[in-house]
Amino acid sequence: MILIITNVILVIINDKEQYGLMNEKTRKVKNRVKEFREANAWSISELSRRASLVPQTISKMEKGISTSRNSQLKVAKALGKKHEEVFLSNG
Repeated sequence: MILIITNVILVIINDKEQYGLMNEKTRKVKNRVKEFREANAWSISELSRRASLVPQTISKMEKGISTSRNSQLKVAKALGKKHEEVFLSNG
């Protein structure tokens, strides 16, 4: 019985995005952070230093995990880009 419930829960988790059940915290955010970081030959640590953020925040951004707009603005500024160039709209 527990195995069946576990499988159902896994199916629900895997289908969240498909059925629009992802909340603001889990929604993927399309961005070009990694592309621009690598174009500058910067490590995640270097970009985080230049943006005054912790490396974990940069890593989250590159994985498409939602971060604060303030953090996004800091990264765009550190990259010398406009916010709209780095963080693409989901619409």
